[in-house]
Amino acid sequence: MEAFEEIVKDRSPKIYYFLRRMGLAHEDADEMVQDVFILLWRDLKNGHGLDTVNFRLYRHAIKKVADFLKDSKTTDRLVFLLKHDGGFDFGDISEMTGIAVGEVRDRFKSGLKFQG
Repeated sequence: MEAFEEIVKDRSPKIYYFLRRMGLAHEDADEMVQDVFILLWRDLKNGHGLDTVNFRLYRHAIKKVADFLKDSKTTDRLVFLLKHDGGFDFGDISEMTGIAVGEVRDRFKSGLKFQG
């Protein structure tokens, strides 16, 4: 339980910032962060290790935000933020989103307009 609290304390601001950069309002992002950590808690209780925490957090956040915001520009922004802010490689982004690696690269280029 203590390790999970530390993860929440450490990673909540990053997930919140990611969701805000995806275009969510404060209230929506704040609520979604809670949902993401509930999903992570379930993952950990089901035997998923701490070595995949960051990957799982972003994957849950991606699913939540994709369900909330459904359009092509959102996907471009999502790919850009995962690469630029999250530091994930194109292969990880492909696995998280279910988008082919080549399309991830194209969407990253399209998402460059969301810098800053």
